[in-house]
Amino acid sequence: LGVILDFFSGFFGCALIAGIEHECWSKNYHMILKCTYGNVEAESRAIDELMELGVDGIILMCVQGENYSKDCEACTG
Repeated sequence: LGVILDFFSGFFGCALIAGIEHECWSKNYHMILKCTYGNVEAESRAIDELMELGVDGIILMCVQGENYSKDCEACTG
């Protein structure tokens, strides 16, 4: 399972990652984490890399701002 986050910090971010990882573990999945740090190009690259790896699913927190990557447009409507 691919997980792409813009950024995470503090207790909430760590708890979020731990929760996702625990659910993956309980279902015998592996988690691949990518952080994009607000970079739209990095987000598109991370999506492409995870797709090339053949992940079964992606959890995506889109880059915040007025511009989204072309790959994230589907999730914003």
